[in-house]
Amino acid sequence: KQTNKAVIIATLYKKPVYVPEEVKILKKLKNEPGIAGYIDHFQITSDTHYLIIEYFGSMTLKKFLSSFGDLSEKHIHKITSQLLSTIKVCTSLNILHKNIKSSCVLIDISSLKIKLTNFGFACFYKNNEQLTSKLWYDIAPPEYFIQKSYTANGLNVWCLGLLLYKMLFEKNAFETIHDIMFSPCKISTYSYGSTELKELILRCLDKSCKTRITLQELTLHSWITKK
Repeated sequence: KQTNKAVIIATLYKKPVYVPEEVKILKKLKNEPGIAGYIDHFQITSDTHYLIIEYFGSMTLKKFLSSFGDLSEKHIHKITSQLLSTIKVCTSLNILHKNIKSSCVLIDISSLKIKLTNFGFACFYKNNEQLTSKLWYDIAPPEYFIQKSYTANGLNVWCLGLLLYKMLFEKNAFETIHDIMFSPCKISTYSYGSTELKELILRCLDKSCKTRITLQELTLHSWITKK
């Protein structure tokens, strides 16, 4: 029906008969305020679907950072807290986005409210499952390259660490696969940012998935819980 509201229309190419996984996932997340909401989808041909989702904000977080940069720690906290809440909802439904980065986050620049989008690589998973499906190398944790597998918890925390680093220092934590696997995350004691935040980033970007902070621990971290 006509609503005169702006929407986003994406084209999905899938095998005949199958409903795209992205549609199934977005339907599960339909009432989650931190997700660019599912509106409808249509099958156009045997292997082509149109996905209609909510239009939100004026740009991606990636564009926002490149346009404005130099975020205050207060604003970083606001964005991170929202994203963490959304990831926790996805986790409660055993949904893994698999591509959390600044280009997949929409932001309203006036309120700094955000919504996660681009669920094209998302999947359902089982608790503690060792996943082996493909990841983009720029967000993949070390274990993806070394052990050829990863967990939802380990990936989510790693992605949050990368995003925190990007927002605080306006650059990537790692540039190459070799860096991801072997180069420690470097944060100067004298660089901008509170000790709490920098300590949290280092724990998120721990090379070992066994000692990396968990999502639950991250939720209770003093930097996250502060007002």
